[in-house]
Amino acid sequence: MANSNSKPTGVDRISNLPDSLLCHILSFLTTKEAVVTSILSSRWKTLWTLVPKLDFNSHQFKEISSSDEEQSPNQFNRYGFTFAHIVSRVWALRNRNNAYPLKQFRLYWHSDSDPIQVETWVHAALSHELEELELHICF
Repeated sequence: MANSNSKPTGVDRISNLPDSLLCHILSFLTTKEAVVTSILSSRWKTLWTLVPKLDFNSHQFKEISSSDEEQSPNQFNRYGFTFAHIVSRVWALRNRNNAYPLKQFRLYWHSDSDPIQVETWVHAALSHELEELELHICF
């Protein structure tokens, strides 16, 4: 009979799954949530870059202010980055680490959008065998 006071073995079974299955699981998360998984272990560090979906929403961008006032997504967050900088950085990391196709690219940007920046991201998405593009832009 097992001892009820026994400690868990600490076996990480999910990290032993193949990349394709882990990426499928990560594809149900937002891009922001998928990136956060990179802190789990060295195995997960770049796994999020293989996910076939990028989903960015400027309204989910945390601002420097903790007040209840509505903030512009182009303001700096607490780490000194704008929404556009973060999206560009994610693209750079994804491009560096994989050649996987991108099935879906979603961009919701509703404050002082930069048309040249948006064009750059759309071009990058199209160069990755994009299947679905969804843009909600307010210039």
